[in-house]
Amino acid sequence: MLSRYLFAVLIAFFLLGTAAAGEEDAVRRIAVAGFANKTGDEKMDWVSAGLRASLTRRLLRLEKVVTMDSPAVMRSRLELGIAREDAPKLEEAAKIGEHLGVDVVIIGSYEKAPTGISVEVRFVRPESSECLEKTVRCAGPAVTVTSELAVKVAEALGIKVARPEALTKNLTNNAKAFESYCKGIRFKESEDTVEKAIELFIAATKEDPGFAAAHFELGWLFTVTGGAPMYRAAVKEYQKAVNLYPEYAEAYNNMGVAYTLLEDGTKALRAFLKAVELLPDYIDAHYNLGKLYDARRQYDRAVAEYKKTVALSPRDAVAYNNLETLELYAKTLLYARIIGEPKPIPPDKTD
Repeated sequence: MLSRYLFAVLIAFFLLGTAAAGEEDAVRRIAVAGFANKTGDEKMDWVSAGLRASLTRRLLRLEKVVTMDSPAVMRSRLELGIAREDAPKLEEAAKIGEHLGVDVVIIGSYEKAPTGISVEVRFVRPESSECLEKTVRCAGPAVTVTSELAVKVAEALGIKVARPEALTKNLTNNAKAFESYCKGIRFKESEDTVEKAIELFIAATKEDPGFAAAHFELGWLFTVTGGAPMYRAAVKEYQKAVNLYPEYAEAYNNMGVAYTLLEDGTKALRAFLKAVELLPDYIDAHYNLGKLYDARRQYDRAVAEYKKTVALSPRDAVAYNNLETLELYAKTLLYARIIGEPKPIPPDKTD
């Protein structure tokens, strides 16, 4: 176990060192941790979830940048024992950043403003537990304010925005639909409230049938509910999402998961490949491709996808474990061929 840990650390060090010593626009890793409600009105708590989810979706579309998605951040908080409150404290944000292996953790707050809300963003460096001197501020309706915010965040971090329209595209302009969506996310991330979350996402789609993100979240909840009928319902919601927003890589990735659970590997492969085509640095899609190739015993392709995963996310212990196991199996298989022994039994991997 210790040797495996040391192996992972050495590889992570090599990968990070290579990126640091490489070209000027080397990949950065960022995560959005949360926003504190400073309005003094508890009825405005729902805004936090919407800001986090919307800003994360926009930043995922930055090129040459790895943005950790919301589920990864929530898993990190859970594993670290950090409460699922809207915005972690400075020291907690630093711990999340260290745990995820990112360069910068984004935290912020919001207040009421004449145009809707005023948002302030700060940038935490995990290694020092300190904030950068730069801050970003903007104001506007809660439903659209992250459009401007995402561009300002990229500028503040010195990240070149190749396609501004990818960051500024709004998936809804309907304030009521957005509020239901944000409240749905809050319930989704709480325990034993899946039914309420589904109810809120359905309400969001009724307010705005073209709200792709609400269809996406419904698909996710149908997937985790389990059972073939729910998996098929999830596929329908993901399909609605990508029909409305053709660049929705996250929906293609989750569609691939649903097809995998339905044991339709061909459609799952097609969905995962579309996800990485749209977002080449999408960690989850590369990992899911690795698992699919792994299950098909296409081990060379599985190793390639796991390598991409750990290059993008050096702290991904599961991908490291799967990669190391498959590489060991490949060496054993080669040795067996040389000495004429029977093929070794294919390895079991971590889910």
